[in-house]
Amino acid sequence: MNTILDPDALYISSSQWESEGDIAFVNDLSSLLTFIDSNKFTKIIWNDQFQLNLWDSPQLPPWSMTKSYFNKIVPILYTLINNNTIEHNFISTNIEHTLEPDLIHHYPESIYTYFKEALNSLNESQSRFFLYLGRNNTHFHTKQITINTRLTTTNLNCINICNITQWCYQDHVKEHCRNELRKKRWNPSKKHFPNIELCNSIEPSTDDYLNGVNNPSEKTALVIERGSVVAELNGYTYNHALSQKNSNASKIRKIYEAGSSTNHTYLSIDIKTGSFEICDYNGKHKGEWNFKGEKIDKADKSGGHDIVI
Repeated sequence: MNTILDPDALYISSSQWESEGDIAFVNDLSSLLTFIDSNKFTKIIWNDQFQLNLWDSPQLPPWSMTKSYFNKIVPILYTLINNNTIEHNFISTNIEHTLEPDLIHHYPESIYTYFKEALNSLNESQSRFFLYLGRNNTHFHTKQITINTRLTTTNLNCINICNITQWCYQDHVKEHCRNELRKKRWNPSKKHFPNIELCNSIEPSTDDYLNGVNNPSEKTALVIERGSVVAELNGYTYNHALSQKNSNASKIRKIYEAGSSTNHTYLSIDIKTGSFEICDYNGKHKGEWNFKGEKIDKADKSGGHDIVI
């Protein structure tokens, strides 16, 4: 699915610009655009009017380039947008376009009016799309938003901005990764972590993530969450039955799998060390890898880390 950007993610008012500074806003926008450019699983819905809104009067920060710093950063942002757009010519109607509740906006009403018209056109065409909400509108949820009195829960997914903006698309990135690996006929027994660079680019290391976490239950939950995300982004799916079969009162195992026949590979999250124990198609241990895809220990020949298939 493609993404339409809430103008609040593209512009900041002059008053906000002066009172709050520019770094956080630009970092959010730059992070989003860089992620889309790197991973290619969504395009920015765009057309000539959106283009004109950037440059026509009144120009809003950061596009007004009132500071010399932005003589450098604005072309970079614009290039990232321009490289990742998909043209959509919106159908104009005589309907007065409404959005309930109104999004918070500090830009001209003309921009907001066109944005609502664009949303309505996408909605009427039955296109499925993401609505990426800017920082001021993160309190909204899909089920709250109505376009011209028509609920949009069928084809609209709100993506809220957050401190690490890339994770807004997490579920959709996983699906994209699985589809791409399928096309490439990936062999997990040869390459355990085909998307580890993606994981490392958008996720802090496990050690950093666990800093200051002393509660054992909280640490367990965080390790399972982190390991699950890394496994799924690398094409593995959770096997609940096998996990239960290999768990007991003293040891919890969360097992993910990929591949078929002799290429079948199992990842078992080691909660104590925050790593993966990797086993082959027979359940025999092949070694231990951390969540950054680095091998940290050799195979356990004693059978202590094998799993029962």
